[in-house]
Amino acid sequence: MRSRYSSNPSLNQKYAVAAEFLVAILFLVALILFRGTAQENSSATLTLDWGGQKRTFQGAVVSGMTVLDVLQASAAVGSIPLEFSMGSENAVKITRLDGFQGQAGGSMVVTINGQNIDLAMINTVLVQPRDRIVIKLSETP
Repeated sequence: MRSRYSSNPSLNQKYAVAAEFLVAILFLVALILFRGTAQENSSATLTLDWGGQKRTFQGAVVSGMTVLDVLQASAAVGSIPLEFSMGSENAVKITRLDGFQGQAGGSMVVTINGQNIDLAMINTVLVQPRDRIVIKLSETP
């Protein structure tokens, strides 16, 4: 009876070592790919759009995080001046965001995944993983 395994033990060991090496490489590749996918799936993106100029930030989403929280974190990381106040009924009024100076200085539109949201309510709108938040600023109202 013929065996498909070599009668040479050192050749069998070489195949076993090569197979173990290949499995280890495949495991590392899968781990790297999964790690990148998991990070992308648990983060959100904020883009500040000044017409011709954009700044984009990406970070992890924490349970209960609002659009205002994302804006504050991005402003801190990006050294972007941000000032806001809370008006009646807990409504947010942004008085300064980088070059934007209150309502007289222009207009601001906020979207999440392409859907407009009320700027005054950004402290109540929860952010989910993979959300794309865009804040568009214009100089003229």
